[in-house]
Amino acid sequence: MNSIPYILGFLCGLVLVALVALLLRYVFKKKNGVFCGEYDERQKAVQGCGYKYAYFTLMISVVAGALFDVWTGVKWIELFPFAVLCLWISLCVFVTYCISKDAYVALQAKRKVLILIFAISALVNLGIALMEILCGDGIITDGRLNLTSANLFTGAASLQIAIALCIRAIYDRVRGECE
Repeated sequence: MNSIPYILGFLCGLVLVALVALLLRYVFKKKNGVFCGEYDERQKAVQGCGYKYAYFTLMISVVAGALFDVWTGVKWIELFPFAVLCLWISLCVFVTYCISKDAYVALQAKRKVLILIFAISALVNLGIALMEILCGDGIITDGRLNLTSANLFTGAASLQIAIALCIRAIYDRVRGECE
């Protein structure tokens, strides 16, 4: 079981990440227009479908994980990394669906800065996971994926979103040249 200082440190880290995210959102919204919320009706309708797909994906992920645990008795992952895994699976479904339907980035937003944010997030989280694998306890403790795997999942999901945004940008550029 984790000690009280570990849990408090973890909670302080979460609060710090939330504060930094809010600060970055404020700065980028003011200066670069990255998080402009001006979506048209079509984009809002597509986002609604994306939310529905993400919700069902989350339900299926949680139930599948629970059924696997009950039927096999194999304890393959701790609770927090499992929650993070299910969260990122459903978020990737939502984001990828919205990107593919051109409804993720607002009309006035700057896509390059958004790609950069996701790429940096991927590098930081994958770097943390790699350092923990090489220098720390690894990602498996007592036969289960541990807290470090949450960084691995976050890095992989952020990378997938950055790649999806890049592919959409390339597609839009090629489509624009053809018209």
